[in-house]
Amino acid sequence: MIEPQPDPISLEEYDCLTPPEGEHYELIDGYLYAFSTGTGTHGVLCTRIANALGNHVKPPCTVFGASTIGVRQHESTTNVIPDGAVTCDDTDLSKTYIVAPKLVVEVISPRSVRRDRADKLDVYRAIPSVLEYLMVDSRRVWASVFRRGPGGSWLDFTYSSLDESIGLLSVDLRLPLRDLYRGLDPRMPRRRRR
Repeated sequence: MIEPQPDPISLEEYDCLTPPEGEHYELIDGYLYAFSTGTGTHGVLCTRIANALGNHVKPPCTVFGASTIGVRQHESTTNVIPDGAVTCDDTDLSKTYIVAPKLVVEVISPRSVRRDRADKLDVYRAIPSVLEYLMVDSRRVWASVFRRGPGGSWLDFTYSSLDESIGLLSVDLRLPLRDLYRGLDPRMPRRRRR
């Protein structure tokens, strides 16, 4: 990931950019950030979350997974690309972004943790339709759900045991951590091939 460019750009300029293969660009408050695709563990977690959501969520809602769609704030120069999102808004699938997700998902890594836990949290909190923001760690068994509470407050629920299930009220789904981290948990060593 590169640091922000020195001068801000508009959404129109952002939409004209073509990142190199294997990279994505995000725009936060007009500043451009580049990031590359994740590790195999990141990909497995994204796939498992998207599959669980896709098998559970029914129309008119739509599930997006694995960095396929941007999320934009109205009246802002921000376009971020989550690892997953669910929207129940009437969505134009010809566009590269949505504006009304109810759930957003990020699989965090050492390089993305600061932006995912600070900058992107602020972005998602500012979008009125977002009811929950799920973060899942790619290095250890850990997940956090930030949920919109009464009066605009935000509640944080943390999960760190394989015996726990992540509760996603926005889509009425429970995700067992044991299923998400199956074969990936650093506390459950893999057998070495001989």
